[in-house]
Amino acid sequence: MSLSHSIRTLVQGTPALLTGGIPGARAGDENLAFNQPELMAGNTVVLTSPEFDRGQEIPAPYSKDGQNISPPITWSHIPADAKSIALLVEDPDAPLPQPFVHWIVFNIDPFISGLPKGLPAGEQMMLRQGKNSMLKTGWMGMAPPKGDTRHHYHFQVFALDEPLALEHGCGRSALLKAMDGHVIARGELIGTFRR
Repeated sequence: MSLSHSIRTLVQGTPALLTGGIPGARAGDENLAFNQPELMAGNTVVLTSPEFDRGQEIPAPYSKDGQNISPPITWSHIPADAKSIALLVEDPDAPLPQPFVHWIVFNIDPFISGLPKGLPAGEQMMLRQGKNSMLKTGWMGMAPPKGDTRHHYHFQVFALDEPLALEHGCGRSALLKAMDGHVIARGELIGTFRR
């Protein structure tokens, strides 16, 4: 991410968070975790949700204006040698320098094939959660600027060759740094939402 991109999004994009409408600049797909070279892997994980199809609208109950609960997500094709799984949900259409983080879940047991609807924010036996862009642990429902075009929400799963030495409540930067060099497979499911 360049300094000029950061300045442009702060000047041309961020005001839309307050006033609504279509921002003049966005975080961009290139800044998604999924598109970082150090997190790329050859194997593909398949992600699905019983609540929305690939490229389709995420139901309103999962938005900030709805029940603000996490949607159920399932995955398959996790390599047999995976030791943990991490999930990161980001919105690259946000009018910010970096994609808006909606959810971080990591150290998921590789034998678990998904996460249920409405996962509580507290630390669980088989997983930990990180902070979203509102600096709260757990899921943050979709809330794009009113009047903006449809936003795309990238549910990104990474199968890792080891558990991550991170505390419950860590942030995106710490997660990406810890995953560097440990991704053995990954997959993505994109849903959309518009207010």
